[in-house]
Amino acid sequence: MPEMSTTVAIVMSAHRELGSIRIMSAPSEVRPHALLSTGVALTVIGVAFGIAGLITSTAVRAAEPQRAESTLVELSITEIPPIPVDAFAGLYGTATTPDTTQTSDEDLGDFSDPDETLTYVTVNGTEVVETSWDSASGQLTARANATSFELDYNEVNDFLTAGSVDAYARCIDRGDALAYARSDGSQAEVLGRGVANGVPTLITVTGDELNMPSVSVANLTVLEQTVENVVNEPGQISAEAYLHYTITAELYDDNGDLIYSGSMVDMKLGHVVVECLPSVPPTTASPTGQDVTGTPSDDPTGPTGDPTDDVPTEDPTTGEPTREPSASMSQPGLPPGSTAHSGTNLPATGGSVGPLLAIGILVTGIGTTLIWFSRRDVPKH
Repeated sequence: MPEMSTTVAIVMSAHRELGSIRIMSAPSEVRPHALLSTGVALTVIGVAFGIAGLITSTAVRAAEPQRAESTLVELSITEIPPIPVDAFAGLYGTATTPDTTQTSDEDLGDFSDPDETLTYVTVNGTEVVETSWDSASGQLTARANATSFELDYNEVNDFLTAGSVDAYARCIDRGDALAYARSDGSQAEVLGRGVANGVPTLITVTGDELNMPSVSVANLTVLEQTVENVVNEPGQISAEAYLHYTITAELYDDNGDLIYSGSMVDMKLGHVVVECLPSVPPTTASPTGQDVTGTPSDDPTGPTGDPTDDVPTEDPTTGEPTREPSASMSQPGLPPGSTAHSGTNLPATGGSVGPLLAIGILVTGIGTTLIWFSRRDVPKH
């Protein structure tokens, strides 16, 4: 390593100089001056290395990865061979992490729809998907919103309808993270039946309503959740938010036999994610929490009641959060066997003290020690 070679060279140079001084045999009037000169030289070198170490450490920290992503629609349809229903997975409206090496940057979204998600989903109103970075404030932001959504399933138009989404996530002051998702309060519907937020809703329909001639009766379990990992405290360095719709089904034929049981649809609207730098770099890497069930996307947590409770009262297109949201979370009606958790619980990362800084401290210590000895050895008259 260059730093180690430099350290060895400094120590050897100091050793040669001290050897040439011949401290033990030098006259008393020469020895203090030699010690002082050597001590001052080493102290100057040490301070220079210390400053270089601090600069390097700051540069490395600035290069640590941060992430901000926004996706308006994430859709997954499960294959059901007996019907048949074909599988589909796709995204629509995406923005990725802006260039955080610049003073400011933004991604205003890609709406090209390469996955052809709009074959299944209709998005109404103004579509907003964006990420942005501002180095002066250290704020990294992701947001998404639209007025309403309609999902066609198995050639059934408006199989699922949902209201607006306004989702927002931000790294605050280069560290702590905040996120929320909210809707306009209009109730989601599946085949015209209302769906309560946060509570599994059982809907019984006919095969004709699903455009499935081989099905006599279908029991659909629909779960709408508002997922918002609302965090605004030191040490929490990631947050995400979105509206989540899952539909599972039990399909029976004319004889009452079960021909399919499992997932039908999984859809996320306004999915925003930020991963930030730690507010204070720790000396060693250690997790901020333990995730026992997987990623938040697999098993979300959301607040109970109105999704607009305990979130900042902000104009999503112009303003800043005007009050700090509550960090308290509850577990709404989740499918049996699942466990909710909040935050992505990413490990807090931070490097150890840089080698240049360590060298600077060591050499400065040697130099100041020699200066102290030179003052002690000044002849007394």
